[in-house]
Amino acid sequence: MTLGFFDVVSAGPWRRAFRCLVAVLVIAGCGGGADGDDPDGDAGQGQMGSLEAALRSAVDESIIPAVEDFARGARGLETSVDAFCEAPSDRGLVALQDEWLDLSRSWNRVGIYFLGPLDEDIIMPSMIFIESMRQRGMDYTDTVRETLAAAVSETDPLDDTFFEGLTFNRVGMLALEVLLFEESSADPPAIDPADIAQRYLDHERQCDYLQGVARLLRERADGVEAGWTDEFLDTGLPFRELLLRDMLADGSEPVNALLLAAIKHLEYLRLRKLDGVVDLAVAGRARPELSPFWDNLAAGLDALEGLMDPPGSDAGFFLVMMERGFEAEVDVARDSFEGARKAVEAEDREQAAAAFLVLETSLRREVPLGLGVDLGITFTDGD
Repeated sequence: MTLGFFDVVSAGPWRRAFRCLVAVLVIAGCGGGADGDDPDGDAGQGQMGSLEAALRSAVDESIIPAVEDFARGARGLETSVDAFCEAPSDRGLVALQDEWLDLSRSWNRVGIYFLGPLDEDIIMPSMIFIESMRQRGMDYTDTVRETLAAAVSETDPLDDTFFEGLTFNRVGMLALEVLLFEESSADPPAIDPADIAQRYLDHERQCDYLQGVARLLRERADGVEAGWTDEFLDTGLPFRELLLRDMLADGSEPVNALLLAAIKHLEYLRLRKLDGVVDLAVAGRARPELSPFWDNLAAGLDALEGLMDPPGSDAGFFLVMMERGFEAEVDVARDSFEGARKAVEAEDREQAAAAFLVLETSLRREVPLGLGVDLGITFTDGD
């Protein structure tokens, strides 16, 4: 669903923001913040652990850099794909695989934030066009293989109309994974780089298909970045400012929205991957020494911890908790991160699923308590 500017303005948060703007003529600020309604002001000066400063630090020091890194990586991969298709080789193929693996780690630092630019459409959000498994936890590898085989064997032009017609389960990171890590026409699919490169040499349309899918991903990544930093939908403001100014169209409190996104992401990883389908199976089969599935989980954990405690910043959610006297709760949260990290390092699915539940529990319980926010969810251990 696309929201127009006046649709968003008419929403509760925008009315609150307008009242705050009027009130600032009478009182020193809006909502108790030190800098009023300016997301770039010197909030938190003299109150280093303020929730407003912590929110800004999480957005500017963790989320925005991750989003920009993913978009930059998608652009770089598209350029590298074009260069590879000029002269396919096994060496060039391995270099593309390495670049995709880097991009996959970058994506796992961004996919945590299923809100705003990744959730811009109620039916077909950008999230599922990048990670198709996110919708139902289903593995669409065979769908990708079938679509690729048909595209290579048929004669219809692989033009903009063709690629724009591809559904979410035929594109994104998974489609590129299949294209770069296996020669799927073989039975079973071949994983030797020379075999994969030879397929591109023998079938020009396979390179056309690879280039088109890489372009689609780059466009999605650019759109997510633009939504965060330039303009979200047609509101006239980037999502960064909507978040920092408490202007979310659904009325959510910004800190709550981020915490709930993190909790739901952990739940997704636990139920759909660790207890469900292990993704990156194609890349894992081709490059088992790199353990890409576990490498991605580690990247996501690093990003989640950076959300709570942005590296190099003098403000953060953990700091707020400590300044409010909840040091014990911070210790619990830090221990839960460490437990999840150790389980990932051990590459043990059962252990990791249990550790991710502990971390999820901490974000549901200790963290909101320490921050003084109400997530509006009922929670009991293990549920």
